[in-house]
This record gives sequence, structure tokens and C-alpha cells, in this order.
Amino acid sequence: MVKHSVILRGYQAAINDRAAEPVLVQRQDQEFIPGLLDGFRRKLSADELGRVRNGSSPIRLFQPVHRTFNLVLLEAVCDRPGSPRLNPRDIASAGFVVRRGEEGWLLRDERVVGWTKPSEPKLDPDPTFRSPRLNAGNTYLNGRLAQLHAALEPPAERVSRLFVAPPDVCAAAGRTLLYGLVPVTSSERSEEAAPVDIDPDVVSASMPAFLLALGQSATPSIADPISFNDVIESAVAAPQGPLASFMQELRLMHHGWRVWDSGEGAVILALLNQISLQFGDDAQPLGDYLGTLVGRFILRDDNSTDDVALPDDWPQPDAALADRIRDAAGHALAARLQEGVPNEQRFDDAAASYQLHAFIRVRCADGCPPVLQWAPPSAPFQIVPWWESGGAPLHTIALPDFDRESIKKVKPNIAFKVPPKLAAILNQTPDVFLKGKANEGGLALGWICQFSIPVITLCAFIVLNIFLVLLHIAFWWLFYIKICLPIPKPKS
Repeated sequence: MVKHSVILRGYQAAINDRAAEPVLVQRQDQEFIPGLLDGFRRKLSADELGRVRNGSSPIRLFQPVHRTFNLVLLEAVCDRPGSPRLNPRDIASAGFVVRRGEEGWLLRDERVVGWTKPSEPKLDPDPTFRSPRLNAGNTYLNGRLAQLHAALEPPAERVSRLFVAPPDVCAAAGRTLLYGLVPVTSSERSEEAAPVDIDPDVVSASMPAFLLALGQSATPSIADPISFNDVIESAVAAPQGPLASFMQELRLMHHGWRVWDSGEGAVILALLNQISLQFGDDAQPLGDYLGTLVGRFILRDDNSTDDVALPDDWPQPDAALADRIRDAAGHALAARLQEGVPNEQRFDDAAASYQLHAFIRVRCADGCPPVLQWAPPSAPFQIVPWWESGGAPLHTIALPDFDRESIKKVKPNIAFKVPPKLAAILNQTPDVFLKGKANEGGLALGWICQFSIPVITLCAFIVLNIFLVLLHIAFWWLFYIKICLPIPKPKS
């Protein structure tokens, strides 16, 4: 039990250094915790233990996929002359939080709020350790008051545990040492959807030309009538041509704005139908006509190859109607993106900078609650993306030799269940696909196809090398993404 204040600071700080930041180290040994504790016993320096010094600011921490593990090292001392070490038995608990700028990864009632600025950054991140905001002098009444005011209590913050080194390690090092594994990956996602803001300029730039205001719009310059064969050929031969661009605009209206299958789209459809197209003596609303084109050429609902005639007259919307269509399209696109954009993951921002804030709870005399003591924040750090190379040894995959006898030994070890429609499509010749005539007809039989994963890997490796050479013309990347070295012959 202590009656004086305590200092939590970085590992092996100078005697009078009260603000030494936590030490971040990276380890690549498989038994990194025993190795770290052995380094504590031998009083190794932070550099000898693997202090992160990669010459950048903020520093960069590799992920476990790089076979690298990140730890934070601290020590606890008494705030007294000479800074004697704190008795480990006086530490009730310890931990740290990772913050992104001023934001913490917050939780309320086990529901993940996500990155949000804490209202009180120095408040205990665990509400169970906080002193009651309202104190009636009675335990029962305090409990009821806490329930009534739970909604007003700031949310919890995700805490990672700090471990106190074993007594023999602390004794050998002459310091009360704490360490913890720094999280750099997480599957946690915010359970509160982030708002999706659509830039009005982006909506305007993506609007089909025939929906722009009078004087700015242009009718599609495509051949009359529209045939299915023309649509297929334009997609292959002229992907930037008028017909292919018109079909792309229809795809945007169907899949992006969802004009014909959503509440937001119904608003757009009603606005489109205020424009009337003329077909001889007949008239048809624009929205219904475009829906016919979508069903015929985009969705292929009726499997018909009949041509579709263009209207004799394609009126342009006035400025007010064009603005209303654009605004409705923006709302529909925001709603569509809200469904498709996943909630924020904890460490999914590759450009984000983080800091570690460590704390200990120190037992007090006379039965008082533990006192919270924060350490100075760590140096800012970023997380190296998974695809970037690390300093760990390479992953090695052995491939079978490319001869008949070796391949004979590679028996199928995986099977794919192929449903009838997919099997019918796959059993057709490649030229059918190139002509856009692949269909799901034929004998309705499903198949179980057995393959060998090593052979699949070998084929993928061969195809990969072919495409690397082809794309080398564009990216000039072969010299640093593929490095082949001879395998040395082992000594007898």
C-alpha cells in the first residue's frame, strides 16, 4: 500500500526522468515473451531488446502476418527522491489504450461505438473502476443512482492488458517492469454505421447526359433500333462508344440509384416519368421506357433478342426538374453506398497515426479505491499494411516437379460441388463465351470435380509468371517483385 504518488514511465528511464515515453519493441523470435523476460534479467538495453528505430516519424510497426510482434515496455517507480521502484504487490491492475489522434476505440454496453473522442481523456477507461458520480453515502442508493445515470456515464474504452514481470525478473533487473502486446490488427468493427456523404459534384459528373438541364443535355447518339448483338459487340469492340456508354448509364441507374427496386428509386422514377417520349402517335414515360431497356439488355429478364426502337422525340428536362432528379439521385446513391460500405474496422485506415496511453491502478492504504496513474503517451506509430514486405524470413512454398512421374503422385485432395447451371456453362467452348452466347441450358446434371491443390498452385504459378512478364511492359516491376536465387547444394 502506498501513500505517495507513482510514476509510470518508459523502460530504463533515467533516475530523474518523469516523462520518459513508453518503449516500443519489435520481436521476431517465436518465443518472444521468454526472450523478453530473459533480456529483463540480463538488464539488456531497449535497443538490445528490439526498440523500434526505423528512421521514420511516425514509426512503423509490422503485423503478425510479417511474423513480427510488437510490445510496450514500462517501469513503475515511486515519486520520491532517487525514484525507488514500486513494490509489484502494490499494483492492482495495469493496461493501455490505443488512440487515433484524440479518438479512442469506445464501447457502450458491450456495443462497439468505434473511433470517438472521449469526453474525459484521463478518466478510467473501465467504468467499473470509476468512482460514482453521485454519492448518497449508502451502497444500495449509490447502486440505484448509478443505474439511473448509466446513460450519462461516458462509454468504456477498449483496454489491452499490461503484465507485471515475475518477482524474480524484477528483482534481477532492479526495476518493477511491465510489458504488453501492442494490438495492430483487429476484427472489431463499429456497430454504428458511419454517415456516407456524397459530393454533389460527383453526382453531377456521373449524371447521364440526357438527364441534364435544357441546353446542357444531349440525347444518346445511338443507332435505331437497339439490338442485342449491337450491345454485345459494343461492349467488346467499343467500350467507350456511345452505345456502351449508354448501357453503363443504365447500369448506374439500376444498380446505383436503384430506380426500379427501392423506395429512394421510386422518387426518381416518378420524376423521370414526368418526361414523355413520343413513338409516332403514342407516348411513353421516360422512366418506364428506360425500365424496359434495363430488363431487356441489363437484366435479360425475358431472354428476348428483339430490337427496341428509339423514340421519335427525346425531350430534355427543364432546369428545375433536372435539379430535382440530381438531388434524388444523390440521396439514392448515398443510401446504396450505406448498404455496401462496411462499418469502420478498428485498424483499417492505412494512413492513420496511433499513440499508446498506458496506466496502472495503485493500491492505497486504509481500504481506499486504487489510484489511477497515467504514463506519458508513446511516440506516434503507423501500422505497416499486410502486403508490404517485412524483415522476417520469407514464406517458402514447395512446388512439385514438372514431369509426368511427379504429377502422377499428386492425387486430388479437394472437391468442388458444381451445381447444374454452372456445370452447363463451364462445359461450353471458349468461343461461345467470346461471342456472348453462353447459356445455362443443357442436361441438368451437377458434378463433383476433384482437383489437387498442389497442381492448382503450380498452374497458378505458371500463369502468374506469364502475366508478370506481360504486365512488366506497363509497370516495369519485374526487377523488384520477382527475385530468383539458385538453391545451394547441401554439403554431404
